Amino acid sequence: MRGMGIYALVYCLLTITSAHAEVNATVGMEVLWDQNLGNWKTIPTLQVVVNPMLRRGSRIHPQAFQALKNLGTEHVRYVPWLPYPKLGIPALYPPTTERTSWDFTLIDPMLEDFMAAMEGRKVILNFSTIPQWMVNAPQPTYHEDPNVAMWEYPKGADFLDKSYKQVAEYFGRIVKWYSNGGFTDELGKEHKSGHRYSFDAWEVLNEIDFERAQNPELYTKLYDAVVEEIRSAQPSLKFIGLGLAKPAENLRYYEYFLNPANHSAGIPVDGISYHFYAKLKLPKNSAKAAAVELFTETDKFIQTATKIEEMKKQLNPKVWSYVNELGTICDEVDWHNHALPNYYWSLSSAVYAYALGRLAILGAEVAGQSQLVGFPSQFPSVSMVNWETGEPNERYWVLKMLKDSLQLGDAISPARLFAPAPIFALGLGNKKLLVVNQSPKPITLQLTNTKVMNDVVFVGLGSSGIQKRAPASPHHVQLPGFGVAMIPVQPH
Repeated sequence: MRGMGIYALVYCLLTITSAHAEVNATVGMEVLWDQNLGNWKTIPTLQVVVNPMLRRGSRIHPQAFQALKNLGTEHVRYVPWLPYPKLGIPALYPPTTERTSWDFTLIDPMLEDFMAAMEGRKVILNFSTIPQWMVNAPQPTYHEDPNVAMWEYPKGADFLDKSYKQVAEYFGRIVKWYSNGGFTDELGKEHKSGHRYSFDAWEVLNEIDFERAQNPELYTKLYDAVVEEIRSAQPSLKFIGLGLAKPAENLRYYEYFLNPANHSAGIPVDGISYHFYAKLKLPKNSAKAAAVELFTETDKFIQTATKIEEMKKQLNPKVWSYVNELGTICDEVDWHNHALPNYYWSLSSAVYAYALGRLAILGAEVAGQSQLVGFPSQFPSVSMVNWETGEPNERYWVLKMLKDSLQLGDAISPARLFAPAPIFALGLGNKKLLVVNQSPKPITLQLTNTKVMNDVVFVGLGSSGIQKRAPASPHHVQLPGFGVAMIPVQPH
């Protein structure tokens, strides 16, 4: 555990980089290369959520999967999620004495395309929705069109099988379908897929504080049952739990779940997951007001993440932390006119980069931006590509830039500003600076003890894709509004 002195230093440095601060055209900064906040081990990545825009035949299908392939990221989370049951639940109806309803016809194509785009890189699979027929609750009537969202699915947490064996066997058959070439169903019939995929990890359910609202004790019991069942199908699988939507309100889940004494003997806990979206309430009078709102929310989330990471160190320090839904969202826009402000994508990308840097200081292992494709009726403001054309936006390009530029193991050093300014900066391995401009206005950094060695790589307002710019001088760097920059440097 790092000493409190380091945390106090971080707090002191970050308070003067708040988005509330007024912008100075030129801001002096020194990097405290002799201070060590830890070593960078946070992997920037994303999640891919199953929806109609990723189906073969959609207008952006080729572009979306090509964009995923081009990212080259590891630990991508793939989630067939509740709004589209026919695209994510391969057994929609309970078995009878004569037949079962197992059918992967609509589910396989997207997963096949996803795995092809990943090209063997590490994948986290999360079939997050339990069939409604396993719960003592009203059963749904499914729309004929699989593209029609069913937001009321799922309902209830009163499982018919209190041992969770039925749920565990359901997920076990899914894993066997994709990893072992097929499975035997409830009636003893063989179903052959031919798939032999290898996945790095399986995440047990999604946002359990929202979806079926299970308490920590019941969820842990379900997690243990599922892990016991499916690890026999692929022994190399790692297992991730919780995935809470509101971790700040549910810290008890982490305290209970992280304690090995609360699990059945021999059940592994390889990872915990938690989510955060900075929510922008529209309309906003200015881009600056929007930035203040989103960065303030992000700072509050980091306080929660700090508590979770400290809890993890005390209870189960070898567990990885997957912050696998991370980003911004505009609720009103998502459900009404879909008109996002012009500055939104750049602001959102700056928020992700800032959160990534703060999580790296805490030592979280994975930070997944959410999500590859969103679209009107299903959260357009979280999308990383344009849902009309498939073209990547600034959120995509920032992730690409960070993934290509960051190096695991680099020492993290803080930076100090000589005047209040909305700048967040970290020195990395005595060779790079990660800088985030939290303001919509351009800012010039004057570096006092560090020399810029090559072109600055950045994404920000007014940029299309990843841009390169020669420094204004060996000690001056110009940042666009909401700019995220990787700056090659040399201390002196």
